[in-house]
Amino acid sequence: MALKLTPEFLNRPIYTLTVREYMELNKLSEKEEDTREKENDGYEIKGIHALAEFLKVSPTTAQKLKNSGKIPFSQFGKIVRFDSKKVLDALEKIESL
Repeated sequence: MALKLTPEFLNRPIYTLTVREYMELNKLSEKEEDTREKENDGYEIKGIHALAEFLKVSPTTAQKLKNSGKIPFSQFGKIVRFDSKKVLDALEKIESL
């Protein structure tokens, strides 16, 4: 049976979900994430150390780039995420100036 994503359902606290509802929501979320990644042609970089490894720079340099606002990122609490395609596009734009 398919899960109906009504506004009432989506506004429920997570602790009120049944295991089945939670698992179905999780599957939907994963499918949506996969779709976004395919549309984006990029992949998610999680954390400053992963960004440093991706750019082949030190973690300090990666942190400075993030703090300068030169590369786009999203942050949820302590978790910082970068989109690889957007990072490369931003760096190309900086180099062309």
